[in-house]
Amino acid sequence: MKSIRDLPIKIIHEIPPVLSSKEKCAIDTEWFLMDKDRLHRPVLTDGSPNGFLACVTFCFNGEDVYFVTNPDDVQEAMDNVSEATQIYANCKFDLVHLRRHAHIPVRINKLWDVITLDRIMWSGLYSSFTLADITRRRLHMHLPKEDRKDFAKADKLTPELEQYSAYDPVATWHVYQHQIRDVLKNDPNALKLWAEVDLPALNTVMSMKGFKANKNLWYEIADENMEKKTSLQSKYDINLRSAKQVGELLASQGIELPKTAKGNYSTAIKTLEGMEDPNETILDLIELSSLKSKTTTYGRGFMENSVEPDNRIYADFNPLRAATGRFGCSKPNLQNVPNKYTDPRYRECFIAGEGNVLVVGDWSSQEPRGGAYLAQDQTMIDIFNDDKDIYIESARLMFGWELTKDDPRRSHPIKPVVLGAFYGLTKHGLFNNNQIPKDEGEKLLNKFFEVFHGVADWIDEMRDGREYVETIMGRKYWLNPYDYKSRNNACNSPVQGSASDAMKMAGWEFVKQWGDLEHSPIVNFVHDEMIIEVAEEDKDRAMTLLDECMVSVAEKMHPGVKARADIGFGQNWSAKA
Repeated sequence: MKSIRDLPIKIIHEIPPVLSSKEKCAIDTEWFLMDKDRLHRPVLTDGSPNGFLACVTFCFNGEDVYFVTNPDDVQEAMDNVSEATQIYANCKFDLVHLRRHAHIPVRINKLWDVITLDRIMWSGLYSSFTLADITRRRLHMHLPKEDRKDFAKADKLTPELEQYSAYDPVATWHVYQHQIRDVLKNDPNALKLWAEVDLPALNTVMSMKGFKANKNLWYEIADENMEKKTSLQSKYDINLRSAKQVGELLASQGIELPKTAKGNYSTAIKTLEGMEDPNETILDLIELSSLKSKTTTYGRGFMENSVEPDNRIYADFNPLRAATGRFGCSKPNLQNVPNKYTDPRYRECFIAGEGNVLVVGDWSSQEPRGGAYLAQDQTMIDIFNDDKDIYIESARLMFGWELTKDDPRRSHPIKPVVLGAFYGLTKHGLFNNNQIPKDEGEKLLNKFFEVFHGVADWIDEMRDGREYVETIMGRKYWLNPYDYKSRNNACNSPVQGSASDAMKMAGWEFVKQWGDLEHSPIVNFVHDEMIIEVAEEDKDRAMTLLDECMVSVAEKMHPGVKARADIGFGQNWSAKA
């Protein structure tokens, strides 16, 4: 395989010339001494800069590479290429850091990201979408990346690092040439998704403000959980991480644990939670399992490593983290903060700034509504259009149960069955994920599909051996016939991906109508929930606008199926009035 470095190039240490609107310019940046765990942030948690500029490189003909190394020249360089189509490989990283040194307006067109476009086109088929991966697949050329790690230690552009930096924009420019032809010929809907869903989502997350945190309350919770964990562990003089010792202890108490295929005791939390009449030891083990993540993932380090001098957390949101197109969040993950069912105090630690309020909107039964549209299940569609609760109505139609929202059967087992059916769960999945006995799970699923036969037919159709499935917006998810998860992915991906597409579009619609594309009031996305921080005097406007944006986007996506958003407000994330 040839190397990209076999291509002839010319390095030019000048600001690029003024480009016309017809030209295409690949842009890349490199930075010295960056913290690898904070690549998405221009500053570190102590307020100091996260590295400094090594170079901005520009290539608009596949051969000439213009190098800008002086931060004072970045504004002029970006102004000179402002009319051209700008091409990046991970524009979110480059634009966030370029804005340290230049005012770069939000672009809603003439912006291209080769990595994102390849993800849109081939999600599910490939597991990795780096520039090196795409260069290999599209150009059949090797893009060396070995020198990349040296930027973390270097403070000047050596000849080797200069050579490395020159070829990334060259590769990006050539990949674009191949990619645009492929998109126009084979997948024009990818352009629609980029323009209407994923580019707006990238702009949204790049303009998001940080989420303000109450560190002291978080530390109190973390210390309390650590004390509980230590106290529980001190009750036992065995190694509670040893399946053998735990199994022997329970055997001495008259409880025989099942064994794995290798003959070891099965002490998995799902095994313990599924046991009837658990004794004190089993209850302690279950609580210890819960405390494990609370004292590690959600211990003191969560705040210590994330909160910046303004007492806000700036997480790394990625609109295409999951293969389904679902939002992802990391460093830290604000989407997995324990909720009200686990411990509402964690969300109390995320607060509005002085004089502000948090407005929270979440869709009511978002995924089932999208699933009902995809399946064209009239029974389910009628439930939503009559403004009835899908879980209460499912229980009535399946078993004649007359439930209220407070009835525990609504949450378990009905809700897991309704959602699980769209996820492709079987009786085994309901047992593993929700501790529903397998015989009961089988009965529940059979009843569900008997009532909602349109959903059953649609699931069968999705699993008929096709190459890919699509969201409502036409986002493809390629199915691997050799992956045992493909049967579930065939029905889960269209539903989950459609929900994510709606969230991306609703977030952008809100920011656009709010009127400030560069300073979004959004502080968090959690799958079907959006959290916004606004001044108290703007609360009513924000609540009305958020409701309109969420409902209108959803109903435009699935016409004929009503959507509903629950909107509330409070001083912290948990206090939703």
